[in-house]
Amino acid sequence: RAWRAARAALADATLAGLQRNVVVLSAEMAACGKGGAWEAALDGLGNMRCWGLEPDVFACGVAVSACEQGRRWATAAALLGGMQHEKVEPNVIVRNAVLSTCASAKKWSGAMTVLGGMRAALCELSIMTCSTVIRLQATEEHWRSALAALRALRAGSLEPAHATFTAAIAACDAGRRWASALGLLQLMSDMATLPNLITCTAAA
Repeated sequence: RAWRAARAALADATLAGLQRNVVVLSAEMAACGKGGAWEAALDGLGNMRCWGLEPDVFACGVAVSACEQGRRWATAAALLGGMQHEKVEPNVIVRNAVLSTCASAKKWSGAMTVLGGMRAALCELSIMTCSTVIRLQATEEHWRSALAALRALRAGSLEPAHATFTAAIAACDAGRRWASALGLLQLMSDMATLPNLITCTAAA
């Protein structure tokens, strides 16, 4: 596997005199994460501390992304909490990754906790943030919240993307609100945002 090759290459380079640092170890962690070896990626954080290195926001973000790949939402949430405890300020990219991991696992409470933390930290919510929240709300009982989130997005300075509309239409479908779904398709047309195949499938 590619991640095993990356670790072996780092070990060889270290023996040849390459100095271990956060950047080098983060690259190894990223390779592990992309290869689905989330546990090996997390080991990288422990190794940094063992070697007297302090993981920065990028290294922690790599670890969170590895958890996202491995669908380990609880571990990702714990990493986020650990960053705040160690006074490493998580950026919106890291928070979005944790939010996405919770959404993929359909962990509503976990996602809302992350979102609440973003608001408390005055993080600027991105299109990805809003789309993820709407996707999480694509259920029969939460379709109203999904539409409210879309309205809030449009009321701000952010322009809804295809993924945002698709998530909102899927929420309408889950709530059996087909008229609302058709209304969103019309809104996309009015905004010159042409629906793609995924969007049309969600509305079907």
